[in-house]
Amino acid sequence: MYVKYELILNNIWRQYYSFIIFMLNIYRYLWEFYQEDRTAVSAERQEAL
Repeated sequence: MYVKYELILNNIWRQYYSFIIFMLNIYRYLWEFYQEDRTAVSAERQEAL
């Protein structure tokens, strides 16, 4: 019983782990895109000042 429970837990953990890594990759991509966009906007503001 315990071994079966542990196997199910391990499977769920693996799925969660791959999902978390997938989300982190998307988040990192969006964050880099946002940072580039923000630096461009701040550069334009600097020119305006």
